[in-house]
This record gives sequence, C-alpha cells and structure tokens, in this order.
Amino acid sequence: MPEQLISTGGAALMIAVDDSTAGMAVVTLTGALSLAAAPRVRDTLMKCVAEQPSAIVVDLSLARVEQAYVLNVFSMVARRAELWSGVQLILVSGAALEGGHSRAARALGQFVRICPTLPQARAAARRAPLRRLAVMILPPSEVSPRTARTYVTDVCTTWGCTTLLEDAVLVANELVCTALHRSVGDLVLRLELRRGLLTVAVTDDCPDPPDLTEYPGGPPVDPISLRLLTELAKACGSSPTRNGDRINWAVLRDPTLHPEDPTLGSLHRPQLPPTTHHTGRSRLIPWQNHP
Repeated sequence: MPEQLISTGGAALMIAVDDSTAGMAVVTLTGALSLAAAPRVRDTLMKCVAEQPSAIVVDLSLARVEQAYVLNVFSMVARRAELWSGVQLILVSGAALEGGHSRAARALGQFVRICPTLPQARAAARRAPLRRLAVMILPPSEVSPRTARTYVTDVCTTWGCTTLLEDAVLVANELVCTALHRSVGDLVLRLELRRGLLTVAVTDDCPDPPDLTEYPGGPPVDPISLRLLTELAKACGSSPTRNGDRINWAVLRDPTLHPEDPTLGSLHRPQLPPTTHHTGRSRLIPWQNHP
C-alpha cells in the first residue's frame, strides 16, 4: 500500500513500492518531492537496497520536485548502494526533471541512469550500470599489497573487465607499495569502472605528493618498474583531499571500447625520469597535482 507523507506547506507525497517483478523494485513517487520528504524517500530506497534486487527504478513521472537540491537524495542512495551492494538505481524522469531542474538532472545523470519512460527504465535495468564502485580499507601492513592484488582480481572478474585485470593488478600493487612508505595509517583502495575506463586509486594520510625519495627498508614486495606503470596508465595524477590526505590514481582504458581515443593518453601523463635502480620497493615520480 502507498504511504502518504506530508511535506512543508501541507503538500503530500505518496510512495508506492512494487516488487512483483523478479529482481527489480519499482518505487513510484506521486506529489510534492520536497526537502521535508527527502529523508523518508531515502529510507524507503535504502530498505529496497537491503532486499538486494538487481535494480531499483524510481518513477518520478507523477512527482513534482520542489527544490533542485532535493535530487541529491538519489545520488546519495546510488553511491551507498554501489559501495556495499552493487544495486543500480534508475530514474524515470517524466516532466519532473525538466525546466528549471534540467541542470541538476544533468549532474545527477553522471551517477544515476535516467530514462524518459518506465518501459525504457525496465530495459535499462537489464544492462550494466553507468558506474561501478568498489572500496577496500587496507591496514599499514606488509600483507596489504597481496590483499590488494587479490581484491582487484576478484572485482575485475565480477565486473567482467578481464581485459584490464592484469594491468589493474600491477597498478594497484604499485600504488599500494608506494603508499605504505608514505603513510602510517590505513589506506583506501578504490576501483571505479565507468564507460570502459577503470580508475585505480589509493588514498593515504601523507599530504605531500609522491616523489623520488629513496625508501630504505620495508617488507619485500616485487615492484613493477616506474616505466611500466606509466605505460599502463592512460592518465594518472595525485590530488589532495579536503581532510588533508592525498589520493594517487591511475586510469586504465579498455581497448575494446576505446580503440581510437588518442586524447586520453595525453592527459596528466608523468614525464619519465632517467632510468634508475629500485632498492626493494616501488617509487612514484611527482605526478601532476590537482588542487
């Protein structure tokens, strides 16, 4: 049965959940989608996520979006679902995302697939999501590179991007090894797949960008050469985070989906230094910084 929510000003929002289709939940919103109603919408969607359907379709064709920023509730739910469940969220726009909300809808479309009609949304639910995300916390331990390699292998296999698996494992190993020399705290390994581009990123608690400093000692890890890393990555960089940490990342491109895309390979490519000898652990050159 639908649930009635009373929003600011007395306007009502009706929420109806239909899970009669195997592997899919359709959530229909009717009435005023306001800031006051957003928490109940979020809770309803997260309960649907907990049931683990393959997709959740949110039908907005009968809804009226009162403030554009209320649409953030859908990107928030989509990100949470990606982190631990892999359930994809799909919106049916109707007229709710037109007019003054079109700019917010375009931004939302970077994270959530938006379809004009419910039949199109049902069809989209059978396709791969626009964006896939996997995150793992790694302790500052000598076993973390091995753990990262296993995790990347499992994720790439699950996502079906086997053409990138070997390169992704090597890049993740390099980034984790370098972060272990810089950091005293936990590392965050992040994998993101979007339109045939796989981003491998490692966040550590050292605010400075990687450099050519020698790192003596440390647990024995088989490093790949710096030159090989720069050949594998089509784009790479080092960016500070708002809390003072730093994320070092590399992008791998699936050649089967991007066979003729020379532009990406020129973005943020580090300049190779003269050939050097590694002394037990991997090192990164100063990548281009992105404030």
